[in-house]
Amino acid sequence: MLFKSDQHPYQWSGQVGNRLLADLVPATIGATEPYLFSLSSGTYVGVHIPDEPPGPLRLVMRNVATGEAVAFGEDDDANHHVRPMILGGQQVKWECLCPSGVRWHGGTDFASATPVVIHTMTLPYLTFEGP
Repeated sequence: MLFKSDQHPYQWSGQVGNRLLADLVPATIGATEPYLFSLSSGTYVGVHIPDEPPGPLRLVMRNVATGEAVAFGEDDDANHHVRPMILGGQQVKWECLCPSGVRWHGGTDFASATPVVIHTMTLPYLTFEGP
């Protein structure tokens, strides 16, 4: 099961960011027993996206193993600093839906983009690098 709330990052059952590692949740038709799940706290990752003209942009963090979006950050000023909340302990690739077009951190597409390890602590601002 995939969970998301305003105060927590996307996470699969088992408190992981990768659906392939998620805990299986048994479901029985007609059952009334609730599934009890505690959401894990995330970490904010600051990312600066340089060399972009003013205008709205969206940073998408994608899990390296699945390619699925696991965090988003948006910005609409000239500074282009975003702070998406993400579940630590996973590798992601960054995709920028930028005013100048789609960019990938360290590459030109998902396959060639540079993986970034997200730790469980708050990180300083990182810089998006790419074509």
